[in-house]
Amino acid sequence: MARMPANRRAALRHGAAALALASLLGGCNSVPDAVNPASWWHHLEGGEIARQRPPPPGADQPYPNLATVPPKPAAIDQKALEKITQGLVADQSVAAANAAAAPLADPSSPSASPQLFGAGNGAVAPPAPGSTMVPPPTPRPQPVGGLSASLP
Repeated sequence: MARMPANRRAALRHGAAALALASLLGGCNSVPDAVNPASWWHHLEGGEIARQRPPPPGADQPYPNLATVPPKPAAIDQKALEKITQGLVADQSVAAANAAAAPLADPSSPSASPQLFGAGNGAVAPPAPGSTMVPPPTPRPQPVGGLSASLP
């Protein structure tokens, strides 16, 4: 009996290995639920993902009649649009000029926010960092007329 050349034997070995690998990988096509981590997760979630979606809204209604669509609205008057735009630009420039003329004071300073620090004359020290301020109680509104007897 004649011996096979070495290169042919190597080719047969590679072919056999490829065939074995293909048959093993074919088994990975479907994973049973018992070993599928995705099914474990869905089971732990309560099966929300596995539920069927409800039908879309209006699926049981007839197809809409496109003849009832209202006509396209009239085009916007460009002169009026430009007038509105110029008015908005003017308002914005006036607001910017007013903000530059009278900038807001720093609310963390006692002189700008005396209600946070007492009278604002330095008699009351600012609160310590990390402390919480309790606002003073708001007075109850007084009843109008003779309704005082009906309030608790």
